[in-house]
Amino acid sequence: MARICQLTQLCSDLLTFLTVSLWPSMYLVRFRIVAPRPPIAASEAFALRVALEGAVLTRHGVEHVRVHTSRSGGVGVLFLRAPDPAEAHAYGLALCAEMLAGVPQLCDWHVVGL
Repeated sequence: MARICQLTQLCSDLLTFLTVSLWPSMYLVRFRIVAPRPPIAASEAFALRVALEGAVLTRHGVEHVRVHTSRSGGVGVLFLRAPDPAEAHAYGLALCAEMLAGVPQLCDWHVVGL
């Protein structure tokens, strides 16, 4: 068991090293997620938060995500590593769009960069 824990930690350290080495700069990407039929239901707000935080945080380069829901959808930020600000912005919005498309409750919503 201890050997597995050591191997897991080694893999985690290697991934962190590669992420920082390949994409040394971290950028903030702001976005708005727009619901097609506001106001949104409480179940939609919950699905949005869970899906975004769960799906996006498993992706390479993403360090942190936060989304706040409103009557018309949500506003959020991603902290992610990328080679430059333009690529960070495009990558962050693409991740959000992919997440929305993968959740039946949210598939007709759309993401807009701020």
